[in-house]
Amino acid sequence: MKKLEHLFGGLNMNWKRLLVFALLAGAYTGLINQVPALAGTSFRDIAVSYEVWVFFAVVIAVSCRKPLEATAKAFVFFLISQAVGFLVEVPALGWSQAYAYFRMWFVQILLTFPGGYAAYYCKKDNWPGALLCLAGAVFEAVFLTGYAAACRMAFPKHLLTVLFCLFMIFCFAFVLVKKKGFRILVLAGAAVTVCLYSVQMSRSESSISQQLPTGCDSYALQINDGSRVEIDAASGTFTYYYNPARAQDNVLTFTGKDGSTMVYQVIKDGSMVRLEAQESK
Repeated sequence: MKKLEHLFGGLNMNWKRLLVFALLAGAYTGLINQVPALAGTSFRDIAVSYEVWVFFAVVIAVSCRKPLEATAKAFVFFLISQAVGFLVEVPALGWSQAYAYFRMWFVQILLTFPGGYAAYYCKKDNWPGALLCLAGAVFEAVFLTGYAAACRMAFPKHLLTVLFCLFMIFCFAFVLVKKKGFRILVLAGAAVTVCLYSVQMSRSESSISQQLPTGCDSYALQINDGSRVEIDAASGTFTYYYNPARAQDNVLTFTGKDGSTMVYQVIKDGSMVRLEAQESK
């Protein structure tokens, strides 16, 4: 426990170490996100969701001596790490796509200003600190629920992410919070979140739309996981609907009246899916 307490509040996170940390975190994320064999596993979850970045933000913020220092360091860390991550992916994405992704994330980077300020108070064992730890635990509980569902469908994929989310909830409840009443509050909030989000996930439906292959007017799915496709011939698009908790890797095949086919690999990636065109015949 002493080592965890040192990690959450005892580190000397000076500017030099912060910059090195940001460079390493960004480079690792960009590189690991380009390894095809690791797609849909815990190792690439850092590139698509927030659970590890919450850990980084809290460790940096609670290691600072003043809230404004935490604000500045959290912002600089995320600005550099995200820029480096997308820069490393330029060979795979191209400059325009990498820049588009960075612009999309920039608003969230700006939110680290208030985020870093708030995270500083997680180490204060009072009501504001307890409520902030509760918020952090709830945030991690959402990812825990989503990745637990994905892990259940394709064990052991995402198992390490599930364990990491549990670790973070433990740290919020037992490392950053000291008073028994506050600990019960944080754990109860995480437990309720898991229950409510599990119910929501079992009933929810997400979707992804793409351009309809030319001449195709029917489709077939290889796996019956409750997913479906709707074709909008007027706009020339199709929409793939799926349940985040039940969706699996799938194969979507479009067929045209002339017998031509277009095949898409449906790849489960955390609580989402992505479509990759494979072949046209």
